[in-house]
Amino acid sequence: MSRSLNDAYLSQWKIMIKWIRRTHRGLDRADLLFQPVPNVNHIWFNFGHIIVAIDLGPALKGHEPFITKEMHQLFGFGATPPPFAELYPSMEDLHELFEKIWLRNRDIIASINPVEIEEKPMIEIHPAFAALWNTKGRIIEVAPLHASYHNGQSNLIRKMLGKLGPISD
Repeated sequence: MSRSLNDAYLSQWKIMIKWIRRTHRGLDRADLLFQPVPNVNHIWFNFGHIIVAIDLGPALKGHEPFITKEMHQLFGFGATPPPFAELYPSMEDLHELFEKIWLRNRDIIASINPVEIEEKPMIEIHPAFAALWNTKGRIIEVAPLHASYHNGQSNLIRKMLGKLGPISD
């Protein structure tokens, strides 16, 4: 039995989603905002950044984004994480938005066809990413890698805090 490209994409995405869901368990506000040095991404920032990066509906299908301009300013490319979270959405709101985006992405990834995979994105891509995010398929492939990179940063912070231990499902 062979797997379709959609199945392979979804498998990769499901693993990444599972890892990200586990990252914030058992952490308090101080843990989420811990920065080993100023301007280093803290866990709260990383999670917001991941959410901004994986809102793929606009690029893949021309859907309205779930991410607001304010979220882009707080968590998008070039944003610097402050050591406080007063301007941030709550972690509960971020988790809710994360799940909403994942459900839409899951449906898009499950139904995208081989012709669409080779198409250009439906939105303008930032010049810094244009060569990497040049087709819809590449966006589907690269977005979970980018998210996993930032989630890895968050888990390194967990380890620095002495809270990496076993994370059950």
